[in-house]
Amino acid sequence: MKSEILALWHTLPGNSDTQFKWAVKQQNNRYIGVFHENKLVGIMLTSVVVCSRENVLVFADVGVLDTHNETDCLKMMVDFCTSNMSVLKCSRLLLIDRRDEVKKAFANLNTR
Repeated sequence: MKSEILALWHTLPGNSDTQFKWAVKQQNNRYIGVFHENKLVGIMLTSVVVCSRENVLVFADVGVLDTHNETDCLKMMVDFCTSNMSVLKCSRLLLIDRRDEVKKAFANLNTR
């Protein structure tokens, strides 16, 4: 299935210069976009896997678009996930580095 960002909207207020926005995609996948000064700098696709009532895993594919601030963006995304695990309704989190794939996907989108 083709990956598309269907919609992005605010869920949690960020600090003065960082806004987190959240999008929901069908089939239990969620995109989390990280915005800096209203520019999309990173994106995550999270897939929720329920193993049992108490044990929910969230697999997050992490991609960073702003290569100048790559470390900051990754840190923001990790902080966002770990501080919002209850919002994500998960007990464990697995972050998968997909930076190269995300850069390629967005390069393809931008050339259309």
